[in-house]
Amino acid sequence: MGTWYPQAKDSTWVKPTKPKRSVLSLQRHKRSSYSYNPQVRELKLFAHRLNDCDNSEAAFLSVLQEIPHPPTRENALLILNSLRPWQKARLFLKWIKTQNLFPLETIFYNVTMKSLKYGRQFELIEELAREMINNQIELDNITYCTLITCAKKCNHFDKAVEWFERMYKTSLMPDEVTYSAILDVYARLGKVEEVLNLYERARGSGWKPDPIAFSVLGRMFGEAGDYDGIRYVLQEMKSLDVQPNLVVYNTLLEAMGKAGKPGLARSLFQEMVESGLTPNEKTLTVLVKIYGKARWSRDALELWKQMSSKGWPMDLILYNTLLNMCADLALEEEAERLFEDMKGSERCRPDSWSYTAMLNIYGSGGNVDKAVELFEEMSESGVKLNVMGCTCLIQCLGKAKRIEDLIRVFGVSIKRGVKPDDRLCGCLLSVVSLCEESEDVDKVLACLQQANPKLFAFLKLATEEKTSFETVKEEFRGILSETAVEARRPFWCLQFG
Repeated sequence: MGTWYPQAKDSTWVKPTKPKRSVLSLQRHKRSSYSYNPQVRELKLFAHRLNDCDNSEAAFLSVLQEIPHPPTRENALLILNSLRPWQKARLFLKWIKTQNLFPLETIFYNVTMKSLKYGRQFELIEELAREMINNQIELDNITYCTLITCAKKCNHFDKAVEWFERMYKTSLMPDEVTYSAILDVYARLGKVEEVLNLYERARGSGWKPDPIAFSVLGRMFGEAGDYDGIRYVLQEMKSLDVQPNLVVYNTLLEAMGKAGKPGLARSLFQEMVESGLTPNEKTLTVLVKIYGKARWSRDALELWKQMSSKGWPMDLILYNTLLNMCADLALEEEAERLFEDMKGSERCRPDSWSYTAMLNIYGSGGNVDKAVELFEEMSESGVKLNVMGCTCLIQCLGKAKRIEDLIRVFGVSIKRGVKPDDRLCGCLLSVVSLCEESEDVDKVLACLQQANPKLFAFLKLATEEKTSFETVKEEFRGILSETAVEARRPFWCLQFG
């Protein structure tokens, strides 16, 4: 059974026993008339002193003893609003409570919670909310919004849902910020039906989703590879006359990629450009990955030409994504042009991953001389060699039976800090099977002994006549279980060696 997508035209209030409520815009507390308070300047200067003092409670209370005016409700609120570190806001609220000068209202808790939210102190915010409940102080729209958005920011998704459900039971209407936040929470929890039900409920109450909400929906459907869901998001935006911003387009493009729809991603990108938006580095990187995965080399290279001609922003990640696509599609000449372009760039000079992509391209194409030349260039330029680049080069040299160069590259790589992994060890095993001279076998095995002593010891054990088959089988099973799945292929030749 497919996913049910709500229809905006038929939106209805889902709790007929309760009156239909109108969605709120986020209602801020009325500002106090500080401009008519002659003490404002002094109090603000005093708040600066509190901000600058030590975070310890003793130091804070010591400065508080010098407060220039009695802490009336207005004065206390002014100081609380002026405190930047969340520790100071919390200490000031605690101090106000001990003074018993006036009843503490919701606004005092909300201002403190806002400060705690910036410090990602969800547990302390929740503690204050529980205190409000115990003291019968009203939790308003802003209180719940702060609780839910902070819980989301701190990845306490279950807590965000818990407070949202409590809010709904009180018949307090969520605002736009809260709706977008809780939609995101449900989506991250993988609760697709809950997201759709909540979306319909909110639409029925008069809420007009903003681009953030649509970005949440697009990402959720993209993660599920649900093309119908993505299409629903686009239709909803069109029907509500909501113009997608760059964040929404990027999210929807990623979603199209995950849903395996490169053609639709291309159309959406064209629509974005025609709307007057300029793609950023993330937009272009996403599109290149989509084209690369679909093996649409012509479209990817055409996109690169557009980037150059229109002066679209490019960063190192985008360049490296293009290089990796060229490696996957064996586009050596195009990769070389890109690489030279990077060398001429002031802010996108080739890094370790750029060189690795080129080593992969030359290695896969059997272009040994260019691969070795690139390796020498890395050494001269001080570019760090990573294990992936080392593996590509060793594999290339092994296939070309240039064992002396292989030994030299391996030695230099180890000296430069490369830590051999399962892929590199598997590569050395493959080279051993290609060697025709016993002298070459011994040289490569010496590298393997340095890279993985345990694997070398097993090979030695397996070649001894006195070793039983059961012993070999048991040892081999242990070696294989410790090897990454994607690197096991070369190890299977050992079974029949």
